[in-house]
Amino acid sequence: MALELASVLLTPLNAQIPMKAFILFLVLVDAALALRAGPTTNYFLVGEFLLFSSNIGTDGRDPRDYPKPKLSFIVPVVDLAHLDVARRDVAFRAREIPVQNRDVSFFVLKAVGTPDGLNRNYDVPGFPAWGWHATQMITAGFGSGVLTGIGTYPFVEHLECNARGTCPGLFGGIFDVDWFSVYRYAFIQELGPHPLFVRYRLEEDTIHRIRLDWNVPPGGTDWGYTVEMQAGATGADWIPIPGITWPTTNTFFTLPLTNNAPMLRVVARD
Repeated sequence: MALELASVLLTPLNAQIPMKAFILFLVLVDAALALRAGPTTNYFLVGEFLLFSSNIGTDGRDPRDYPKPKLSFIVPVVDLAHLDVARRDVAFRAREIPVQNRDVSFFVLKAVGTPDGLNRNYDVPGFPAWGWHATQMITAGFGSGVLTGIGTYPFVEHLECNARGTCPGLFGGIFDVDWFSVYRYAFIQELGPHPLFVRYRLEEDTIHRIRLDWNVPPGGTDWGYTVEMQAGATGADWIPIPGITWPTTNTFFTLPLTNNAPMLRVVARD
């Protein structure tokens, strides 16, 4: 049976790229398959968030004016309690609304020093792959309590340089113990059980353009992709962008930008 994934993209005036239709569809499908397939793994984009104390923001500066962090990675979540924490954290929109005077999320992960193709830094063009990936979430919650256990508190940079062997002697044995997040990272976006991640950026020289980039979902090396736009009076129908031969094996697409830019989505089919 062919598998089809759709990742919804809003017009460029919006800063976020929601996948709610895609996620809700997959949640319904997975609910039907759960009796046969067991627990479902849901993937989340995790990254650094905007954090400031109560004395910042009263002196004429607003952290929302600062450049957004350029670091993210993928975390798998299976446990329902952990899933609740992750979804609550996404709802806080910690990259749009600076975290102030509230509990922040924490989590503990198992990570291995090998790439898996999915774990990438989706904050930067090209989605460069990390040399490591998370295999299991052990603990997740909110608050400022002390995390107990045997583990380390490295940053993502330390995981990366150990995976690639470029920082000998720093955090040795980092992949032999648990990784404690230490409140530096937040769950940014839910990607669903079959993560198809789409990011856009605006380009301009003589004309205005929007460029879409997306990842290859796990197991999707032979998939074809179609960029579709909403059509019809109610916008309920989707049609491929005209004038292009679809599907394509490319993982990017550039489209001239007009004043009546439509809603867009990327559909992946095996």
